[in-house]
Amino acid sequence: MIQDRNQIGIGEVERQIDKRFTSLRFEPAVEAQFERDIGLDRCRYMIRQNYIAIVIYHLFLISDYASIADVFQLDLCVHFAIMTPVALATNFVLARNPRPWLREGLEAVSVIVLAGSIVWVVSASRAPDRDLVLLCIILVVLFSTVMQRMRFWYVLPTSVVILALYGLGLTGFEGMSTERLGMSVSVVLGIILFSLVGAYHLEHEQRMGYLLRLRDRLRNQELEMRSLRDPLTGIGNRRALDLALLEATRPNQADAAQSEAILLLDIDHFKRFNDTNGHQEG
Repeated sequence: MIQDRNQIGIGEVERQIDKRFTSLRFEPAVEAQFERDIGLDRCRYMIRQNYIAIVIYHLFLISDYASIADVFQLDLCVHFAIMTPVALATNFVLARNPRPWLREGLEAVSVIVLAGSIVWVVSASRAPDRDLVLLCIILVVLFSTVMQRMRFWYVLPTSVVILALYGLGLTGFEGMSTERLGMSVSVVLGIILFSLVGAYHLEHEQRMGYLLRLRDRLRNQELEMRSLRDPLTGIGNRRALDLALLEATRPNQADAAQSEAILLLDIDHFKRFNDTNGHQEG
């Protein structure tokens, strides 16, 4: 087993574990390895979650028709002419495994656009129960933290913007009582705070789990490399030779036009050289 030349060592991983990384950021070398290992899977996960969210989002048209029927046509346009293309465009970019800042930032922008669309539709309505539809903005927060598991430092500003959008949406409810207004704001603010705490601890646990798995993987690779080397001379042993022969004789279409040969030498009186100069020289 050959270790990737870009891969970090066990010492760096163990130092990172000891530091606890409360800022949710590894040292540059470890962070780069982290992204190489999880980046593609992270994109695939986010794409799947986006498709699930699109289906659930459109199912809410049923309740929207019952609650804000006066702006239902606008609601349909927002669903199919704005949010669906935004979600599909996001998935299109994610499918190309972009850089981490673009991957997480694009998802954050999509979530903010979704929250803004809810505020826009509710603000255009005059239905008596439209404030209940505005509370659906809570689901946007839960989607970003629970379903998409957005990185904490992206969830934090996103949540602040969503809270501001919710406050903007409440300005259209002149007749709402102070008690009901206070309760609505308290519920949304509380859920945002709980979600932020949960997002922080979830990402910290994910990163710690990754470090532990990476340390085990590097240890196994080190043991594998030791098993292929003679402890006295440091050169490959019989097991390493068997693996090399197996690799050399494996069919490979790219090298089909090339031929290979193996040369085995038996050097006379080599033991005398070892006895005179030592095994290391030999």
